Amino acid sequence: MSARLRGICGSLAAILVALLLVRSFVAEVWRVDSGSMLPILHGGEGLSEHVLVKYGAGDLERFDLVVLRQEEGGDPIVKRVVGLPGETIRIIGGDLIVNGQRLPPANPRPAPVPVFDDTLLLLEDHFHMNPRAARPWRYRDGEWHLDARGVPPRSDGAMALLHLDLRDAHFDHNGEFVPGVLQMNDGSLACSFLLEESTGFLRFRLLEEGDVFRLTVRPLKDDRALVRLLRRNPRTLASKDPLLKEELLLEREIPLTIGEWHGLRFSNTDNHLVAQVAGVRLEMGYDQNEPYPGRTGRGDRSVGSRVGLGGEGCLARFRDVRVLRDLYWSGAGEHAVSGGLSLGPGEFFVLGDNSRDSRDSRTFGPVRLSNVIGRPVAVVWPPSSWRWLAPTAD
Repeated sequence: MSARLRGICGSLAAILVALLLVRSFVAEVWRVDSGSMLPILHGGEGLSEHVLVKYGAGDLERFDLVVLRQEEGGDPIVKRVVGLPGETIRIIGGDLIVNGQRLPPANPRPAPVPVFDDTLLLLEDHFHMNPRAARPWRYRDGEWHLDARGVPPRSDGAMALLHLDLRDAHFDHNGEFVPGVLQMNDGSLACSFLLEESTGFLRFRLLEEGDVFRLTVRPLKDDRALVRLLRRNPRTLASKDPLLKEELLLEREIPLTIGEWHGLRFSNTDNHLVAQVAGVRLEMGYDQNEPYPGRTGRGDRSVGSRVGLGGEGCLARFRDVRVLRDLYWSGAGEHAVSGGLSLGPGEFFVLGDNSRDSRDSRTFGPVRLSNVIGRPVAVVWPPSSWRWLAPTAD
């Protein structure tokens, strides 16, 4: 055998030994066998992704992804940690309650799930638009142009209103829309906007139960704008004073240049409103939603268009429109559903992101640290799906 061939064989042997050592002591690749973690991980029918799992649990934090050994045997499963040792966990109306409270706004959370993206779906197919003869909306050169100057004041004639409900929908690995079933509590709207002149104002809305939250952006002089956050519900509408039929939650002047593009994000998560407009963040919390006063579908608590964007008396453009939803934990199972569940030392409560198709701690109860095989850190197969897995949003 030549020296070169011996060298090649030696290198291959070293690589093989290294791979075996990595698999034995550091990490391994696991196949995702179910859809319980959709859409962060795809498995089951159709595409089954493979994840690189780093052995060991380390110091687990809320919303970390873990691979677990099942007590009754069977293949390992991937879940998300939501409850930590010493905490009392309960699921109420789809929300996670920790020690009797919703999570504070500063607590890192999983990234919201897109349910509409104008790069994948047509805005006009999923939003009610142009309800009047004036036809204020026009699509041109990849942007939506809005001329709301001829629309009657205090009307929705220049609003684009989402006609799909916020359900546990998602986009699959091919970018195809997958409809959902369970109604979501929390949603958010993201877009870019450009005001062409200093007239009128922009309007954005989120609806949850009996509350309509409105965000308005009114251009002022000297590259400034007045941003207002308002709330309307059956309680405010019952007021005899017309000025009190909509509650002003907060307002602030911000820098904003006419003729330039600006980013916007308007979200409601766990009864906490956040508006990010042109790089300025406004936020506030509220105790609870006002119930919807009429009849709802079974299991639903909200009726009507959940998301909208548009304006009044303005000339504007929009692009990069996205609607997103929060994770929702259904009331299936018995643990932490009918009452609070207290976790002992070394116990964790885990859930699947695709709540209606997940067998997790709601069914089999808390898991112990010794059940944790490791943490999935990346999707490594198929190559087209390669990505790092981040437990929480940046």
